[in-house]
Amino acid sequence: MKQILTICCILFINIYGISDNNRDSLLKDLNKTKHDTIKIATLIRIAYSYEYVKPDSAVFYSKLAVNLSNKIKNFDFLIDAQNTLGSSYSYLGLYQNSLESYLIAYKIADSLNIKSKISLTLNNLGYAYENIGLFDKALEYYVKSLNIELTLKNKEGIAYEYLGIGNIYNQKGDYPKALDYLFKSLKIREEIGDKSEIAATLLSIGSLYYSIFDYKKALEYDKKVLAIQKEINNKNGICSVLQNIGIIYEATDDPDSALIFYDQYLTLSTEIGDQNGIANAYNSIAGVFYNKGDLNKSIEYLKKCLEIKTKIGDIEGVCNGYSNMGSLYDAMGNIPLAIKYHIKSYEMALADNSKEPIQYSAKTLSVLYAKQNQFQKAYEFQLIYQQMTDSLINEDNIKKITQLGMQYDFDKIQKEEEFKKLQIDIQHKAEITRQRFIRNTFIIGFLLMIILAFVIFRSYKIKRRDNKILEQKNIEITQQKEEISTQRDEIEAQRDEIEAQRDLVTIQKEHIEEIHKDVTDSINYAERIQRSFLANKKLLEENLSEHFVIFHPKDVVSGDFYWASILKDGKFAISIADSTGHGVPGAIMSILNISSLEKAVELGFCNSSEILNHTRNSIIERLKKDGSVEGGKDGMDASLICFDFANKKFIYSAANNPIWVIRNNELIELKPDKMPVGKHEKDQIPFTQNEFTLLKNDLIYVFTDGLPDQFGGPKGKKFLYKQFKELLVRNSHKSMHEQGIAIDEAFINWKGENEQIDDVTVVGIRI
Repeated sequence: MKQILTICCILFINIYGISDNNRDSLLKDLNKTKHDTIKIATLIRIAYSYEYVKPDSAVFYSKLAVNLSNKIKNFDFLIDAQNTLGSSYSYLGLYQNSLESYLIAYKIADSLNIKSKISLTLNNLGYAYENIGLFDKALEYYVKSLNIELTLKNKEGIAYEYLGIGNIYNQKGDYPKALDYLFKSLKIREEIGDKSEIAATLLSIGSLYYSIFDYKKALEYDKKVLAIQKEINNKNGICSVLQNIGIIYEATDDPDSALIFYDQYLTLSTEIGDQNGIANAYNSIAGVFYNKGDLNKSIEYLKKCLEIKTKIGDIEGVCNGYSNMGSLYDAMGNIPLAIKYHIKSYEMALADNSKEPIQYSAKTLSVLYAKQNQFQKAYEFQLIYQQMTDSLINEDNIKKITQLGMQYDFDKIQKEEEFKKLQIDIQHKAEITRQRFIRNTFIIGFLLMIILAFVIFRSYKIKRRDNKILEQKNIEITQQKEEISTQRDEIEAQRDEIEAQRDLVTIQKEHIEEIHKDVTDSINYAERIQRSFLANKKLLEENLSEHFVIFHPKDVVSGDFYWASILKDGKFAISIADSTGHGVPGAIMSILNISSLEKAVELGFCNSSEILNHTRNSIIERLKKDGSVEGGKDGMDASLICFDFANKKFIYSAANNPIWVIRNNELIELKPDKMPVGKHEKDQIPFTQNEFTLLKNDLIYVFTDGLPDQFGGPKGKKFLYKQFKELLVRNSHKSMHEQGIAIDEAFINWKGENEQIDDVTVVGIRI
């Protein structure tokens, strides 16, 4: 019902800079001062103060600082101004502009060899990549910045980088490494004695424990943060921590303790006049009463929240409030009032063009109108819900493509910089060769003049007797000149060869970049096509109660796939398969296999053995056309389950892929036929069809061989099916979502730094 708040790493409102009064004072100082350097410093401080509250103004003042720094050629200030501009762009969500600004700052700092500013800009580049979800790239720049700070022995900078690296590992799900770096950061902060930064680091540690559902540890660290905030009298920070502690108590099913901290949060927010904080406190309290079943009390507090959100013009907050009110009245059985409030939420979201609230409201209204048998309106809102869903999916795809493009563009800029350095090195070597040639020519010429003078002098003394010697010397001089000329020609030829090699490098680089772009674009497009063939999230959620899907292609595209469909007799079919090969060949084979499955379903086959038999025939017939004498022997290993939920059973057929069922902590293995779906010596033998009776809380697992065959662990051996079975049984008491996380973590930890050898797919279903 209520909006769940996550524990974040930065929650102290006062760190966002300068108060309104101080900002007004800075603006007055800006108008008074005539000194350019003071103006730049003031502009940077003003921009920084606007970043969180009004990022477009932050961009405006940052650009003024950049322009003035360029005008007076103050490169030290220019680095700071470009960094502030990059930060301002990131608050606006313009991450490409942010990266470009940070790159300019880095180039200037690098050219001036200012180590502290190089480190700062590398840190900013890492943060920019973290914002767009490219965590490996972010980690690379945080580590580069850390190496500089270690060289400078700057404890504060080292602590910042440890914190950034720890947060990245937390995002990547590598919690042991994340904790290691966060504790390193905490140790330095405690040595320095900066209580505000100690609190921020403790909060990151608490956030990590919250994300792995260790609420006891998360609460322990949040209470440490609360003690520090009270000690330094940071009331905004106290408010935020009180709210977070309330959230943890709610997560641990202790609503009474949650209410105590939410009440403290409300009291302190009222004391400091934080209207948004007061509204959020009312919303949190309403959520607790909702979970306790006191719906009238929940409505009372939610109305107070709505009143304040409306007053301060928080459109998103008002929209969520109306939606929550509608859900409350729906829970009370008052459908007309529920529709009224959801209509208000829908209209406000529509006016604000907020697609996710529109999607949620449309879906809810479709269900409510259906309850009242107003099926025309229910249908209309269902259409709106579907349109919003498609739009959000497209936006998400565009965002991913943009992120990849940003990474490619930035990498391209870096490579151009490296090539420019290579050109400078070549020119420098050519200049050294030219100077050496001039020097050698001068020395040889000077020696020749001395020799010639000596010969002439001797000729006067010896006269005719020495004429022959003089002629011989002249011959030698001529030979030396010819050698010098030959050497000069060789040097010129070497210079021409260097120029030709440089041109060849340029052509090869452009050709390689073009090939790389074409291949990358093709594979990414193939991955989008392949994903459209997989079972979509909506179909699985509508037909399966609790489940998880783990899908890790070895390359961008995959030979593994998971597919589902509703059969003509109403049964729900799901198949997990491992096609021959992986990467691009495997992906093409997977599309043929899925198409053959779908063709069998379209023809009306409803039994699992009939579907696999027809699929095998389709694959064999298609691969006969590959040009070989016997036809292709490719296909897939697969398991196919057809659920009959009404009669609490399923029928299944399996080709080389077993199906595992865990019941009362014991694993039951359903054996497969020892033949693939494809050309084989047994391809005239029909697949076996079996039936399995289901009990409540039965756990069903279907998978490919990618995880058991993965090399890793301390001795670099295979994971194996035995360890896989033990892993499933050990975690079978958990929810399916938690099981999926546990299996995923086990695979990642086992693989470690080893290469993934095959596509990995695991699907779990609870009855």
